[in-house]
Formats: sequence, C-alpha cells, structure tokens
Amino acid sequence: MIRRYSFLLVSVIMLGLTGCGISSSSVQMELSQTLGVDLSQGKLVETQDSHGGFHGDGERWVTLSFANNDLSQVLEEEEAWQKFPLPESLEILLYGKTKTEGTASIQEGPYAIWEIPRISKGYYFFRDRHEEATATEDLEQVLKRGSFNFTVALYDTENKTLHYYELDT
Repeated sequence: MIRRYSFLLVSVIMLGLTGCGISSSSVQMELSQTLGVDLSQGKLVETQDSHGGFHGDGERWVTLSFANNDLSQVLEEEEAWQKFPLPESLEILLYGKTKTEGTASIQEGPYAIWEIPRISKGYYFFRDRHEEATATEDLEQVLKRGSFNFTVALYDTENKTLHYYELDT
C-alpha cells in the first residue's frame, strides 16, 4: 500500500514539474505587454535570467528573431520607441565611454553587465523603473544614481532581431 501511494505521489510531483517550464509564447506575451508591441511573430533565440539575488537583484536577457516579419513599420508608429542613434546617456549605460581629461583617461560605464550587441540601425525602448524616477526625467539622471532598475530593448533592423535587457540592482 505504501508503495502505491509513494508511486502516486512521485507521479503527481513529476506531472506538476512538467508544467513549470517557461514557454516561448509566455515570454513573448510578457515582453509584448512591457514593450507595447505584439511580439507573437518572433522566434525565441535566447533567454537568461539571474534575478533572485538580494531584493530580487539581477539581470534578464531575451533575444527574439523576426526573420520572417520585420517590426520596423510597427515600431516607427509607437511613441515609446525611438529611432537610432542612442542618446549619449544610454550609450554610456549600455556600452560605456572613455573620457580624456588632461592626460588621464576616465572610463564611465558600462552599467549593463551582459554584453549587449552594438546596433547601428534600428529602434530603442527605454523605461526607468527606479522608485525615484519621474515621467519627465532626463536619462542623465539615471547615471547619477547608486542603483539601477531599468528596461531597455533594441531592435536591429538589419538583422531583424530584438534584444531585451532588464537590470535591477
């Protein structure tokens, strides 16, 4: 009798665990809501998430391919999306910048830990999720903080690829 219940318990646990995986459609639905754009036609290429640290700190990286469905026209019409080039503050946040002052070289940034691909032609989305953020705040204010909570998405029109990045520190 105990064997039967043990087998039943293990079976129920295994059945429950099979539903715990992250499906590509759930990732696309979540990102669609966050970015305000339908991403259901994209193909999930990569997803990584290191959140779960102290107070939920961590990073999330998602790459979607739109090889058969270019998003350029849709993003052109979305108010939250801007056409490249990136503003200097966002460039520093993602890639860093070396400044020369006299004979000294000073490196500012990057603050993103994941190596984000450089894109020369495309669209970008940026949302500051920091508790001190205001709707009218300039991106330069983000660089002056001691912690970061932001979401950025870059759409590469040449490769038809969307790169999504979250940082919470």
